[in-house]
Amino acid sequence: MIHLQKWLREHFGFPKRQIQGLLVLLPLLFVFPFMVHFAQKKRLQGNIESELRVEMSQRGVYDAKADSLAELLEVAALSEEKIELRLPTSPFDPNTWQAQDWQKAGLSPKLAARIENYLRKGGKFRQKSDVQKIWGFPAQAYQALAPFFTLPDTFVWEKKQYANKKDKYGDKYGEKSSSSYSKDSLLANSEKPKWDSKTKKETATIPLFNLNTANETDLEALKGIGAVLAGRIVKFRNSLGGFHSHAQLQEVYGLSPEVIDLLEKQTFIETKDITPISLNQADYKALSAHPYIRKKAGILVNYRKQHGNYRTWEDVLQSSAFTKEELEKVKPYLRF
Repeated sequence: MIHLQKWLREHFGFPKRQIQGLLVLLPLLFVFPFMVHFAQKKRLQGNIESELRVEMSQRGVYDAKADSLAELLEVAALSEEKIELRLPTSPFDPNTWQAQDWQKAGLSPKLAARIENYLRKGGKFRQKSDVQKIWGFPAQAYQALAPFFTLPDTFVWEKKQYANKKDKYGDKYGEKSSSSYSKDSLLANSEKPKWDSKTKKETATIPLFNLNTANETDLEALKGIGAVLAGRIVKFRNSLGGFHSHAQLQEVYGLSPEVIDLLEKQTFIETKDITPISLNQADYKALSAHPYIRKKAGILVNYRKQHGNYRTWEDVLQSSAFTKEELEKVKPYLRF
């Protein structure tokens, strides 16, 4: 660096300050074109991804689980493959077919392996259209094979009724927050398919379950929730320490209003399952890990060191870490 400064001074006669400025500017001029190129590439990739999602949606190709452009392109490629279908000779349950069975029907080995992997991990087809959850499952193949599926056309999600309809919670589901209901107040519901005399179709029901103890397999049983969304719900719930309201589902990235509405109808919340954080014992790391606290953890810890343990919610407000609205939101997750 010193030799370069000396060379510039001897050959161009620049003063020392100008040479130092030039040495700072040269690397920036070198890096700037790469930064512009990278930004344009990311923008182009985003545009391609958006257009591809729209096109695939119009073609009826299921892509709800594809989180990246690479996955979308893979699904698009699978959907474009020319397949020679060999229809089965009798009805069958797609939940029992293995990879070789799908290949015999004309699907590619890669797609057949994907179906088998989905089932092995706990996935289940509950109605005919669920088969389209599989990435890249061709619409042509679905239309041809669906009549052979021994599954109901529609999987009906029925709400449980209270053991006593006229108890203090009211006559209808939903008059109180679901967190007010206990598991004992709900009747068991059967998953066994039954015949619906109105629609003339075979339907099935599923029991309500606790959103704070449900695993990813439980969530994937609901229509519209695949492995990606189920993982996001569980991850967000665990970071919170548990849900205290269904309204918090709006904070989970990617959940549509329809899916949130289904979760509200199909799940209940036991607030006793929430794991609170001790304001007087938790360190900065434990507090800052909570989504509703984050950087405010430093304020809480410093105030505690200066003024002693928190005793009331007014003490927490005095720390200036939260506004009154923010404190009401985080209260279910804190204890003294």
